[in-house]
Amino acid sequence: VDMFMPVLEKYMRMTNPYIRQFLLGWILALDAVPDIDMLVHLPKFLEGIFNMLSDGNREIRQQSDMALSRFLAEIQAVGCERYEERHIIAIMSTLVLQSNSPQKFNRLIAVTWILQFIQLFQNKLAAMYANILAALLNLLSDSEEEIKGVADRANDSLLDLVHSTEEEVSLRPLIGIVTQKLTLDLSSASGSDHGSVASGLAQTPLPTRLAALRWIAMLLDKFPHDMEDNLGTLTPSMLHALADPSDELVVLDLDVLARIARNTSCMDQVIGQVIHLFRQDRGLFDNRGSFVVRKLCVLLDPAKVYLIFAHEIDKESDLEFAHLMVQALNLILLTAPELGPFRRALTASWQSSVAARAREAGSRKHPGSPGAGRQDDGPVSSEATEAASKTAAQTEAAAAEDKDEIFVTLFKTWCVDPIAALSLCLMARCYDLSSELVGHLTTVNLTVGFLMEVDKLVQLLESPTFLPLRLELVNTGSEFRPALLRTLYGLLMILPQSGAYNTLSSRLNAAASLHLAIASNAGAHGFMWPESGPSPSSAPAPTSPTGSKLPGKHFFNTHRSRSAATAAPKADLQPDRSAEAELLAHFSAAQTRAARSFELALHSKSLLHPPLHSPRR
Repeated sequence: VDMFMPVLEKYMRMTNPYIRQFLLGWILALDAVPDIDMLVHLPKFLEGIFNMLSDGNREIRQQSDMALSRFLAEIQAVGCERYEERHIIAIMSTLVLQSNSPQKFNRLIAVTWILQFIQLFQNKLAAMYANILAALLNLLSDSEEEIKGVADRANDSLLDLVHSTEEEVSLRPLIGIVTQKLTLDLSSASGSDHGSVASGLAQTPLPTRLAALRWIAMLLDKFPHDMEDNLGTLTPSMLHALADPSDELVVLDLDVLARIARNTSCMDQVIGQVIHLFRQDRGLFDNRGSFVVRKLCVLLDPAKVYLIFAHEIDKESDLEFAHLMVQALNLILLTAPELGPFRRALTASWQSSVAARAREAGSRKHPGSPGAGRQDDGPVSSEATEAASKTAAQTEAAAAEDKDEIFVTLFKTWCVDPIAALSLCLMARCYDLSSELVGHLTTVNLTVGFLMEVDKLVQLLESPTFLPLRLELVNTGSEFRPALLRTLYGLLMILPQSGAYNTLSSRLNAAASLHLAIASNAGAHGFMWPESGPSPSSAPAPTSPTGSKLPGKHFFNTHRSRSAATAAPKADLQPDRSAEAELLAHFSAAQTRAARSFELALHSKSLLHPPLHSPRR
């Protein structure tokens, strides 16, 4: 037999049907002899049998198919323990080659063998994982449904095998294959617009790209630390996939990006690259920007996502793009139902920040108060306990500080868009700051676009997000909010006569009617002004629907009683406005930069003025 095999291997390349039929007869005859193990020699003539599957003679095709079925059954009967690994690898190489055959029957038989080999030999195929994956990814987009079905099962089996294996896996070849399937033909589309990039991506069939992304997700879960070294190769491919016309692929792609960003050290990098992609491809930003941001907020911590976006926008030198990004992020923040918990966290952030400043101011006024300068009560039990306590306290303090600074950080970034900053204040119920902000709008470059933003804000005030604000319009007594009224009346004065003007005016008149009724009912009684309450001049008195003005004394009156025993000194009742002052100063500086940038843009188009220096952020 050993002397016969080289001759058989030589003649297996012949295409003469008589020679092929003669060779197949010999192969099957030798295989039937009990003392001859033809499986050992199978790698030498397996390719030749596969080539006979496409022979023009029907009898030869049937005979070669019968031979392949018999050999596969014998391999399954022998099992993985008795069949040597070198023979397995040699046969798998032939199968991978045949999976790319132009003949559909060859591809079907090849992928069927591949499926059986994956299930039978498992880890013995480790050296061929990348080659098998490349073959299966191509077959997943085959024109024949039967081939795609077998390839899908084989791909799932291989993915489960790699995911569950305890042995070492070579990641670089696998990553090279999946990256190639994602970036195929993208080089010709680089630097083009949204449509061109999408058409370049479309040349790689969708099932192949979806399977490639599932492999990346699995590898990130299985080898999180080892994958970090390959993120530089993977991330650009996945970012370009965001331009794909398939929503299913974009959702899966964002899921993979979120898995990468879950590592805190990579989240800044991923979101920064997303912003860079939006800057380069405005079409993608317009069509998919909101969807991408919302999906990232669902998959990750929305507070972290928004803070990173804010920090990256702060570095942005293109003020026009920064303005567009803030507009988009603000609209998502105000309207997305999935960001409800984050909106509540923003409100709590501002209140915590104000409370922290009040405590700090109190500790400066009363240095002997509890906690201001605590004495050592005695020796600690051990240095280790003291160090652990100190570390835990620092970690807790850092987390609390980050939580308290969410509103402040976003507000400073939102200052590139005055109406976005104002809406953020209203949503966070920061009415003192919003009332001051409305007064500063006179320094803003008022354009039609600005008025359209005000109009949109008024429409948003009617949305469920601002339900707490609308209910606060009817608060009385100690819960009365004059700063909120100043803000809304200021917006009313900014608006031209339009539908938004009528909407806001109707809302304010409805609230004024309630206050008018309360004041009229209490008009016969005398009430004292609360020491910490607002003065009549602190907000405009509303008018009734009939036009009659409500006396300021009654309108701003409160119904709470005061006790002289519990009354605090007047100096302590003065609220600390340092936080608002600091944020207003930042707002003014941001608007100065915006005005300077606008002036620079005008001068750059003029021949009458020398060039100006660009504003620095």
